[in-house]
Order: sequence, then structure tokens, then C-alpha cells
Amino acid sequence: MEVSRDGDRREWKVAKPKDGQDGHAHLSKLRVETLGIDAHGDPVTSCVVERDTTAQTVRAVKLLQGGN
Repeated sequence: MEVSRDGDRREWKVAKPKDGQDGHAHLSKLRVETLGIDAHGDPVTSCVVERDTTAQTVRAVKLLQGGN
């Protein structure tokens, strides 16, 4: 499994699966969630993985072809 990052966007893919297609990418983002407050008054946080569909939308846009 390979994970790469570009800014706040992450992508993971299985480079060489036993069965299935090689290199199919899954796009995601991490969202920080506050779970509570510790004994010192500092926030206790964790990350939640969310699917990132914005890149799929961008890929679907066709660029103009032709002259200036």
C-alpha cells in the first residue's frame, strides 16, 4: 500500500494487489475531531478519514481545444 500527500489531500493505492487492478487510487482528506479536554485543559484530538470527491470533479472537466 502506498500513501502520498499533496497539501491536505491524500491518496492511497495498492501498488501490487494479489487480485484486482494495479494502482487504483483512492483520494481522501483528514479532518481533525476534538474528543475532549485533558487534565491540563488541552484539547484531545484524533483524525477522521473522509473521501475527497473534489479531485474527481476536476478530472471530469474538459479543457478547451483549438486555437488561441
